[in-house]
Amino acid sequence: MPANKRVFAIFVKSHMESMKKHTLLVFLFLSLSNFCYSEVFLPQQWLDFKGISSASNLHLSLYRFSNHQLKGSYCDSKINRKVVLRGKIIGDRLELKAFYKGRLTGYVEVKILAAGLDSLSATWFNSQRKELFSSVLKLQSLGANHFQHRYGLSIANDVKVENFALQVKKAILFRQKAWLAKHIQYPLKVQIKGKQTIVKNNKQLIAHYENVFHSAFNKKIASVCVCNLFSNAKGLMLGDGEIWFQTRGNAIAPDFKIIAINN
Repeated sequence: MPANKRVFAIFVKSHMESMKKHTLLVFLFLSLSNFCYSEVFLPQQWLDFKGISSASNLHLSLYRFSNHQLKGSYCDSKINRKVVLRGKIIGDRLELKAFYKGRLTGYVEVKILAAGLDSLSATWFNSQRKELFSSVLKLQSLGANHFQHRYGLSIANDVKVENFALQVKKAILFRQKAWLAKHIQYPLKVQIKGKQTIVKNNKQLIAHYENVFHSAFNKKIASVCVCNLFSNAKGLMLGDGEIWFQTRGNAIAPDFKIIAINN
């Protein structure tokens, strides 16, 4: 083979090997990206995140199915409205559509900021894809409860649980003393003027009402979200533990009781 053809052949071979290496590296990078984001979002479990948007607390909760599809919801403490999320994992991000009462209201794009899903960066858009706001969300809890029954240890369904949480919030903010007294399990330990006190019945609760539900405590309650609550064997938690409640009775007519007030 003439020298110039040998040089050309060597050049082509070298170029092809370089292209193969480049293609392999791109493939490995894309595979690794997809692997990381799909693997950290393990299927059949709820992941709950918390952040701040426009001075309001924001709760976002996601559940991954085995086909990489995601469903969940978010709500904020100002509106007390649960917005449904649906989407999927695409490479290094989560693409979600937001729905309220069955109507598309916008989009949410999510990126994972830390290994192990410790934090997310989420950007909200309206239905015309106009950016509204962004928020960094921190992982709060995860659980392996069923998608249709995230509060697996409660006999009540999710809607009834969150409706009661909303009722508690409204009752405190609107000073509905009789309703609150009726929905507390006694005896109840509370702080009154810096001292732990045991409230034994409805009458005592109403007598100490101003000291139990004082302005600083009520301000905290005003900022809590009433959906995507944390729950465990103890019960269901409102806010950062200001209120704990449980369900008794049966699934058709559950009886909710406040079991702890950390004021």
